[in-house]
Amino acid sequence: MKIRAARVRANRLVVFSIILVAATGCMEEEKNEYVSGGSPVGPIAMGGQNGEWPGPPGVGASRGMSVDGTGGTAGAADDGGQGQGGAAADADPGPADAGTTPDLGTTDASTNGDEVATTVDADVTADVPIAADAGVTTDADSVDASPADDAVEAGTEVSTQSDASSADSVESGPAPGPDTVVPLFTGKYLFWGNDNTRRGDAYVAFPEMPALYDRITLRMALTCPAGGCDLVEKRGFVGVVRGSLQGVESVTEVVRFISPAGVASSWTADLTNLRPLLTGNVTVRVFVETWVGPGSSGGAGYVVDASVEFHGGRPTRRPIAVMPVWDETSFVHGDPGVPGAAAVAPRQLILPAGTKTVDLRSIITGHGQGNLDGCGAFCKKSHRFVVGSTAFDRVIWRDDCATTATPGQHGAWTDSRAGWCPGSPTLPWVVDVTAAMTGAETRVSYTIDDYVNTCRPSAPVCSGCSMGNGCAYNGLTHTPATYYVSALLIAYAD
Repeated sequence: MKIRAARVRANRLVVFSIILVAATGCMEEEKNEYVSGGSPVGPIAMGGQNGEWPGPPGVGASRGMSVDGTGGTAGAADDGGQGQGGAAADADPGPADAGTTPDLGTTDASTNGDEVATTVDADVTADVPIAADAGVTTDADSVDASPADDAVEAGTEVSTQSDASSADSVESGPAPGPDTVVPLFTGKYLFWGNDNTRRGDAYVAFPEMPALYDRITLRMALTCPAGGCDLVEKRGFVGVVRGSLQGVESVTEVVRFISPAGVASSWTADLTNLRPLLTGNVTVRVFVETWVGPGSSGGAGYVVDASVEFHGGRPTRRPIAVMPVWDETSFVHGDPGVPGAAAVAPRQLILPAGTKTVDLRSIITGHGQGNLDGCGAFCKKSHRFVVGSTAFDRVIWRDDCATTATPGQHGAWTDSRAGWCPGSPTLPWVVDVTAAMTGAETRVSYTIDDYVNTCRPSAPVCSGCSMGNGCAYNGLTHTPATYYVSALLIAYAD
């Protein structure tokens, strides 16, 4: 056990000083653990810091975003420090772009969410940050003296923080925190230009773990600057920035969205289960893959306002760790000459001590058009995650854009698409994978339906093109079939 909390109390209670002095020689000091890894990731909050703190709140240009649970899903291009690069979105003229074994329950492994993910072979150790709650509870079903000690993934950078609140937390467990609103972005203008003007970073202080919240809501609005909103829908995201020991920045998505075409929009998103990411001093990034700016004939970009609302209370299930499996990763599908879904390499992860149940939360969207079968935006493909030896399949498809997307947009915004609707947030696919866990360590992989695009520049024989295109890509009506995938595991103490 770590003794930082005991030492704090010793300063106030002289009566315990002799005991603490005697104990000092046999107890370890709390420390941060760092494990080298594979993919670019940074420190993960285990009730402490999720990312780097380059400046005080307000230094960053922007703050937050919000999504309306009615929205569809969209892609999020990552100019802003995500995983591997991607290709252009449809109708987008821009460029293509070991600790104690957890006490796992017997929860059913059926799906219970609304989105898709997939996996491949070729074992790669995950460089996944783990965000765990270091709170202590004496609940008979959920004793978690210090999960941070054991929440180390093979190839993971971990930051920890003990609960020094008082002896009361040992007796009663974490308590609900006060209601609070954390501004993220206010009037942040995003447009195509120099110096990363399509993204904004906010340096904020979220309520510290282990304070409990039964509802965490992201509110976001995109409005039009002078010159109007971008006339073409674009991928976007809001995420937590993490800096790895290798000096490579990575962003863990909390929301992906598609901007509306030519009009303003607003929505909300439920982030309650991501509480371990939203704690302490954090850098939050917003990004929109717009290719227009001041003076452009197709609009001038977007203005972003966003905040996160925390409602104090005990959640139905208490998340103690968030373990990114893949930060947003993109791949071109259907071209045998490129790696394709192999870019989403399998990962090995280790669950923190005290884990009772585990969810897999993923965001998957398909983009690109003019190809065989209209892929990737306008074709149905099944995505598969394999957790341990158990497969979870889902066809990622949205056919409700006419009723969930922002109305009055330019273009065919009511058409069904591969996991997204213009002017709407994505709906993550969340599945309970507890039954697939056989111990503290597990392997997660992703795959997608086989597909060969015969309408591509390198096709031996050009055939099957849609929208009146030939095999050459033109950046508008014909772009590569590209999929964007991100996924994480959420560990719960109850």
